[in-house]
Amino acid sequence: MKKSFIQKEEKVIENKFRLELLTGIALVIISYLLGIFLSNGIIKVGLVFGSFAIGFILLFDSITINIYKKSLLHQILKNKNNLILFIIFSVIGALFIEGIAKWIGKLWIYPYANVQIYFLFIIPILIIYWLFICESYLATKAVIDLFVKGKREVTKPYKSERVIFILVLILGIIIVLSSIFSMCVENSSSDLPLFNLSKEVSQSTPIFHVSLGLIIILLIGLFFILEFVEYKRKETSFIKDIMHGYTTPIFAIIFSTFIFGILMETHNLLYGGWGYINWPFPESNLFGIPLMVFVAWMLHYLFFLSLFRAITNNESKEIWSGDNIK
Repeated sequence: MKKSFIQKEEKVIENKFRLELLTGIALVIISYLLGIFLSNGIIKVGLVFGSFAIGFILLFDSITINIYKKSLLHQILKNKNNLILFIIFSVIGALFIEGIAKWIGKLWIYPYANVQIYFLFIIPILIIYWLFICESYLATKAVIDLFVKGKREVTKPYKSERVIFILVLILGIIIVLSSIFSMCVENSSSDLPLFNLSKEVSQSTPIFHVSLGLIIILLIGLFFILEFVEYKRKETSFIKDIMHGYTTPIFAIIFSTFIFGILMETHNLLYGGWGYINWPFPESNLFGIPLMVFVAWMLHYLFFLSLFRAITNNESKEIWSGDNIK
């Protein structure tokens, strides 16, 4: 009886894997065809980005289903509370990344989106974007765990952890306050205020090179604070994994950043959904995309994975968990 139930469950998992894999591949192919043949405009942006991102989300999820026998997508859609929590996480992410990096830092523009379209669609688009980040990371981590096995679950804490994470919290607070203060100083001494939220800047301006550095510092500070939150919740975290010898999350973030970051950025060249401005060292680029953009992608992964883990429970459990593949 028990064996029959396990076989039935394995069959369901296998069917989910195949369905998501084939659907994901089909959507990604469709996105490239739409990108080539549709005329430029906001409708093209929505269709091409949507089919590409959702297609890869399904592809990534099928990989985690096949290896971990678990699915972030199904966990989020499992009940209303999980979905609401993920939406809250996405909204926080949207307010942060768009409010600070786009409107204050003036680091990118959306050529085809007027103000009305922007505010109508920015939250749904970023929900898809954050899910892309989480799913791509989990799929990469699952593949690494499959080939680099160690069964290194982080269990018993070290005695020194309490002191270390208190210092991490203090450092995070100092960094966040310092970056905010520096932004205010830059704002007061500039003819083009950083906090002019009503105005987009379409041409590169040197002051925003400074703002990028301050935003990076702010992200690092917030990451340290989130690490402490995860520690207080008695959860594993990025730093805790490293302390306990589980380094797969480091490589998963690096590989995810460069493989899937390059995929998404080069795919954007087909439809021009967004464009980068005010990034330093523009001469150092890949396909016309500043290399600093890929550094920012890495920070995206690190910060938003930590944020997701800090405010959710079961949905984000696999993010910093050790190699538990049977």
